[in-house]
Amino acid sequence: MKDFSIPILLCVLIPFLGACDASMGVDQSATAVPSSLKAFAGGVKAVRVNLSNDSITGSFHSPGIGPVPVTIPDGYPGAGSGAQYIPGVAAYRYFDPSGLSVTQKPSWIQDIEIGVPTTATSGICAGFGTGGTRDPMGFYRTSEADCLGAVPSFPNGTGGTQDSAFIRIILNRDNAYLGTQENLLLQVEYQATGANFNSIDTTAGTDPEAGLDQLWKIFLADNLKYTSPRSPFSVFVPPNYACSSTSCSGTSGASVDRGSPITVKQILVPLSSLSSRNVIQFSRVKGRINSGDSTPWISDAPLSVGVVFRSLTLLRM
Repeated sequence: MKDFSIPILLCVLIPFLGACDASMGVDQSATAVPSSLKAFAGGVKAVRVNLSNDSITGSFHSPGIGPVPVTIPDGYPGAGSGAQYIPGVAAYRYFDPSGLSVTQKPSWIQDIEIGVPTTATSGICAGFGTGGTRDPMGFYRTSEADCLGAVPSFPNGTGGTQDSAFIRIILNRDNAYLGTQENLLLQVEYQATGANFNSIDTTAGTDPEAGLDQLWKIFLADNLKYTSPRSPFSVFVPPNYACSSTSCSGTSGASVDRGSPITVKQILVPLSSLSSRNVIQFSRVKGRINSGDSTPWISDAPLSVGVVFRSLTLLRM
């Protein structure tokens, strides 16, 4: 490394000698970093989607008939391969982090989608709440009883692009929009309830996940082509709230209010070390149900066991 301490000192102390060049003190061997390798890019640093179909405050439309496979669009990861994927309902409105002011979709986001497997009416696996006692109006929610017992039934998720219930973020990893050293912090605002709390399903053997009423996992992928199974990046277990056998059994027990508080979970996605990953997907992986649990679940769907997702905020770091 060059040492310019003496020339710089002379320039400061004896500026009238005229011996100081404007380039002195600059390492001429250094070169500018190409824009394609920017460590940090400009632009919007945070954005929020309200996971609701409200016509004013929501980010999503109410869907019609369930989605069908489509060819991956140009510009999306995996395009040009001839492969297909099942898209979710795409956000059409984005907000600032407060969730109050509408803003443009940032260039570093291709799409944010949610999985609604059929018409958004009461009693389906995943859709928008219809305003029932524990079914907040308009918010995206899942019902374990209906995911497992509905006809047609909805298979457990594997992290692929054919899952039924999911939240999917499709990024644009162009370094002009997301720098090479940038990471992403996800804030998920949700609430959940459960009929059991980490109880043991004796029919599942030694499966460590068998005691969970519901389980979601977060997957990272480099394209939208369907592959199954994918390895999870993180586990997301909504907090379930226990009920005694007297308060959660039968029709009368199902009417007992056991709504949970709204919770915020933060997930750091290390994009800087995963340069090829541009699809982030929360997938409903499994729920636990057996004959002993089915009555309170079904009589009180969706929130006897289910999740209500209220918002998703993405922050570049």
